[in-house]
Amino acid sequence: MKTVYIIVFFVLIAVSNTYAYDYQEGGKNWDKWVACTADVECVPIHDECGGWTAVNKQFKTEGEEYQNELAAAVKCAYVKMEPAPKTLCLEQMCSVKPSNLENGVK
Repeated sequence: MKTVYIIVFFVLIAVSNTYAYDYQEGGKNWDKWVACTADVECVPIHDECGGWTAVNKQFKTEGEEYQNELAAAVKCAYVKMEPAPKTLCLEQMCSVKPSNLENGVK
């Protein structure tokens, strides 16, 4: 019977590690996900607490998955803000355009 418990224990560990999100990997990739050379490359996504952040549209899915996993770990009042803000590529990094920034000014 002891052998059965040990086998079940290792199977559970193997299964849980397969589905666990790798926060460190997401954190390491964040710089790549927000890199840009032009404004058109950037899109807004909700951050972990319902605010906004910007990522390169090539990595929108990965950025959203990372933010969703952070939301599960961070306890905050989650309220999705609308409408989506404009984004821009500022110093080769996708950014949410501040509402008080004049058009045409970077």
